[in-house]
Amino acid sequence: MLEAIDEVLFTAGSVDIQAAGQTHPEVSILAYSGGLMTVPGWGPVVIDLRGIDISAAQVGILADHDSSLKGIVGHGRASVHDGRLIVAGAISPSSEAARQIIELAKGGFRFKASVGVTPTDYERVPPGQSIEANGRSIKSPASGFLFVKSSTLREVSIVAIGADASTSVAIAASQKESQMPE
Repeated sequence: MLEAIDEVLFTAGSVDIQAAGQTHPEVSILAYSGGLMTVPGWGPVVIDLRGIDISAAQVGILADHDSSLKGIVGHGRASVHDGRLIVAGAISPSSEAARQIIELAKGGFRFKASVGVTPTDYERVPPGQSIEANGRSIKSPASGFLFVKSSTLREVSIVAIGADASTSVAIAASQKESQMPE
């Protein structure tokens, strides 16, 4: 029997910040790549993107899952493409966290992404069993994994270190800006 889960924070993805000369830099986030990930405190997890509710007109973009006003970085719109969760939006440089993210991005720092979801239906997949999710076959590791069949996207966070080591971040405009002649 699984214990009730109120909210789970899943980490994956990449962040692309277009910061050159814009008041509100555009941000493109690969928030979840669709595969098996190991989440601290939860273990191996897969989110079925067919069952994720992304219907809200806007998703908050936070710094490090800080849902207070000082943690708000911007907002965006979520979509699912090719078995991946994508968020496109803008960073509003009105908080210290947002200004820090913009400056670090301009300096070449490669951010990760993490999503906060509320699971509404989930099951434990036993060791060795395979499931089909997000356009791929996923085989359960020796410990099994939590398969989140339906959920609601609550927020997306920009983080320094993600739980998914295979993720990457591209901050194209920021790096080009630093290479321009004076």
